[in-house]
Amino acid sequence: MAAKSAKSPASSIEKALQDIEVIQAFIADTNFYRRKYERRRTSFKTALKIVDSKGKDFDEGTAVCSNLTPEGVLLSKIKLGKKCIPLENFTVKLSLESGALKGLKASASLVYLSNVKGKPQMGLAFTKISRASVDKITRFLGAR
Repeated sequence: MAAKSAKSPASSIEKALQDIEVIQAFIADTNFYRRKYERRRTSFKTALKIVDSKGKDFDEGTAVCSNLTPEGVLLSKIKLGKKCIPLENFTVKLSLESGALKGLKASASLVYLSNVKGKPQMGLAFTKISRASVDKITRFLGAR
């Protein structure tokens, strides 16, 4: 059997730094999604409904609104009955059920999915939200 060649820590770090440079260049050269407003950490219980591209209810469940801006939210601790999302365009209808913004309702589209410590998170951009709700979020964000 051939012996494995051990990589030095310095070469591993150098490779990681090169990879980071490639990623930074990619982000700088693309029309990457950028947030216009600072996000604020929250922990509001949220009811959600997944609606498919034909307008049919796909699933429903709960999540925690972990942060928000007037443009969107990050959902964590997502619990859905089917434990999956459609593989086509879909809308998330959400309703905040606790906290300072209790009762706020909006529709949103998926911007990204992430996996943090084995737990899925959804970054959503609002697609349908009332002006009054946007104003309420803006006031909430300003009241630090």
